[in-house]
Amino acid sequence: PSLPLLPPPLVFQVPILPETMLSASQWYAIGASFRGKRYGVQRADAAMSETDLAVMKHAFSQRGVARGAVNYYRANMFRAKEEGMERAMEGRLAMPVLVVWGLKDRALGGELLVGMEKYVEEGGLRVETIADASHWVTVDATKETRELVWRFAVQVRTGGAGKGGRGRRGKDGVVEFVR
Repeated sequence: PSLPLLPPPLVFQVPILPETMLSASQWYAIGASFRGKRYGVQRADAAMSETDLAVMKHAFSQRGVARGAVNYYRANMFRAKEEGMERAMEGRLAMPVLVVWGLKDRALGGELLVGMEKYVEEGGLRVETIADASHWVTVDATKETRELVWRFAVQVRTGGAGKGGRGRRGKDGVVEFVR
């Protein structure tokens, strides 16, 4: 599909246009966002099957889903980066936070990681990066992401953050921390 002559940020401000563009050619843009060379998954072994892509396109085709996704960009496109966050974060998050970031993310720059710690209580932020993963880090690096989230959850659940060791799920389903 051909793109309009408006600069990309302005496209999101025109009523119905981005939603129409997303749905054009059987949701081609959704597939391109995952499979395109610039913004798509970066690993040849990425876990995005044809079925996964079909499910994603079907989800976006449901009433209101595309509009909801576009409204996120409409609401945040022209807001100063810090302004909205400062208002939303009166105080600091008291719970541990894990960020898993693909260093080949071309949609969101790594500069967004800078200063993030001021929104989380001291020592509560962990940032893990995956060198060859894209914006779709869970697709590009499924196994690594799963392992990072698992270890983080175990450490948070057991209070074992920073102590080393591994998690083990007991018969009752509760994760135990094992040295």
